[in-house]
Amino acid sequence: MAEHPTLLKQLSAERHCQKYSIFCRGWDLAAETVDPDLVGRWPSRSQHARWLAGDVQTLPRPESCLVLEEMFDGIATAALLGPPSAAPGPVGTKAPARTSSATVIVIDPPTTGTGDVGSTLPTLAEEIAMSAEESSRFVTGPRATADDETVAQLAADVRKLAKDYLTDAPYTLIRPLNHARDRVFRLIDERQLPRLLPGLYAGAGRLSALLAHACADLGHPYAADSHARTAWVCAEMADDDALRVYTKWVQSNTSYWTGDYATAAEAAAVGRQHAHTPADVLRLASQQARAAAAAADRRTAADALAAARDACAAVAEGPAGRDGVFDFSAGKGNYYFSEIGVTLGGEENWARAADDAQTAITLLTADPAACSEFRAAAHIDLAAARLAGDHLEGAAEALAPVLNLPVELRTAPVAGRAASIATTIAKARFDAVPQAALLRDQLRMFVAYSAARELPAA
Repeated sequence: MAEHPTLLKQLSAERHCQKYSIFCRGWDLAAETVDPDLVGRWPSRSQHARWLAGDVQTLPRPESCLVLEEMFDGIATAALLGPPSAAPGPVGTKAPARTSSATVIVIDPPTTGTGDVGSTLPTLAEEIAMSAEESSRFVTGPRATADDETVAQLAADVRKLAKDYLTDAPYTLIRPLNHARDRVFRLIDERQLPRLLPGLYAGAGRLSALLAHACADLGHPYAADSHARTAWVCAEMADDDALRVYTKWVQSNTSYWTGDYATAAEAAAVGRQHAHTPADVLRLASQQARAAAAAADRRTAADALAAARDACAAVAEGPAGRDGVFDFSAGKGNYYFSEIGVTLGGEENWARAADDAQTAITLLTADPAACSEFRAAAHIDLAAARLAGDHLEGAAEALAPVLNLPVELRTAPVAGRAASIATTIAKARFDAVPQAALLRDQLRMFVAYSAARELPAA
């Protein structure tokens, strides 16, 4: 077929594994059968693109050939990298034929990139991204010693991943974060110049904290706690207060969404001791306030909420953040305030909670860096505030933009909020409202198909 320069390209398109991230998942499934040591040893993005395009002079390494042949029904690698045949089948030297469903993932991936998956060659933007990734691997890869450029590249990689967290589904970041952190750990294990170690530990700590955040969002609190402890050790080694703040927030958030409110409040209080910027104070004071409110510690909640509101005003007046998920915006602070008000209860708190949620929606809608999950959380908190005052129709209106949120973006905090709304609607006072049953069922379906449930098999 003229549109497919190689049999590999044709079969990948037919099986919906042409995108690099999906190809890598199929690779790992096949590698488990061939040799578990080959799991994660996929080609680079640019090498994968060259394979699809047939832009190769020699066959890949023998172990790569074995995995490719396992992925694609035992078809010889030489045939895969050659032009497609009218009736694809085992060609030349091959392993026993296999059914493709045994190893190849055939789900459609979420759209996170900018290129056309069906194009013959990667777009220029994809080529730039591929070459940058290879340069990063070269600079931060295992060598005898690191240098200033290694630390600078590591910091740049961390910034990119922190920004990607606001646009990409959490599960797509687990593997890049793991690989980046492993490279840094290998560097730290070598004998490095003492002046470089703080930067290396800071990078490893931020990557660990991002892993903890992603695991918590995907409903894996044990993994999140483990990564967060590693991040804290790295923060201590680097003497990095900003990393301490983010790590304690992740730990507190993880405890909060597993219902351990006292531990969540305690972790946030520890983190506040290291918060020096308005954004860091806002992050941890608002987190402490909502955890304390949930633990029925009204005095602590009120004190922390007052500090958070003061910090939020300073954040709103300051410059926009540029550090991706490491930033904590006024918009996010306001939907935390809304959640706190609903938990504290009472007409006055509920009214202010609705105002806070509406402010959050306005700020997050105007912020191009705000992610979909933040906006969804703000809408759900607005619904909760309205529902607390028995305004079911207003709650349904607030929830309307949320119900179509892609499954892979329904993180544990978003799903947890939605589940709480469903529980409230199920109470007896709404039994006579016809709309209540429909909205409750929609929310239960929303929660049932969350990011944690829909994790890819590999």
